[in-house]
Amino acid sequence: MVPDGILGLSEEKKIRGIMFSLSAKNRRLLGKGESIQSLHFYPVWEQLGTIGNSEIEILSYSDDTIRGRIYTPSENNWNGHTFSYDIEFTADIKKEPVQVKITGADDGPSRAFSEYYRAVMAGKAKEFRKYIANARLAEMEAEPGMLDFFIEMQQAMSPDNLRIVSSIVKKDSAIIKVAGSRGPDNAEGTINMIKENGRWKVNLEAWVSGELNK
Repeated sequence: MVPDGILGLSEEKKIRGIMFSLSAKNRRLLGKGESIQSLHFYPVWEQLGTIGNSEIEILSYSDDTIRGRIYTPSENNWNGHTFSYDIEFTADIKKEPVQVKITGADDGPSRAFSEYYRAVMAGKAKEFRKYIANARLAEMEAEPGMLDFFIEMQQAMSPDNLRIVSSIVKKDSAIIKVAGSRGPDNAEGTINMIKENGRWKVNLEAWVSGELNK
C-alpha cells in the first residue's frame, strides 16, 4: 500500500526514490544479504510499486545512529523496463523516553497500572515485566522481538496525558477505565487487572481511539 500523499508527489515528479524502515530492535538482526520489502518509483509510469528485489547491509549501528546500504544485487526487470540502485544512508535512531502525566484514581490496581504505563512509555522493559500478567508476558517472550516491538509501538502511539476515570475492584481482579490524549488525538481504554502472588498486574487492554491506533 502506498502511503497517503506519496503517489501525488510522485506524479508531480517530486519523488524519485525508495522508502523503507527498520525498528531499533531489528537493526541488530539484519546483515549483508538480508532481503527486505522496498518501495520503488518507476518514472516511466509515474507511479510507485513494490516490484523487484533489494538487499540491505548494515555498516554500523549504535544506540544513536545507524548507517547502511540498500541496493539491488543485480538489475531488476519489470514489464520490459530495467532498474537498479545502490544507496548509502545514515539515520538518527535515538529514542527519548516519552514523558507521561497520569492523574485520577489511586487505589492498588490503579497504582500498578500507572507504574506499568510509565515503564512502557519510558522503554524500560525490565520494569515493564514486573507489571504484566505472567501468561501475557509468556506469549510476548515466545516470539523473538515481540516484547520490544510492543514497547516501541506503545511509545509511538499511546497517550502521554492519561486520566484514570474509574477503578472497580472485585477480589483478585479489577477493571480500570482510562481516557487520554496525545496532541489533538484522544483515546479511551479498558484495562483488565489481575492479582498474581499478591501483586496487581495488567492482563488485557482494549483501546478505542481516533487516530491513535492501539
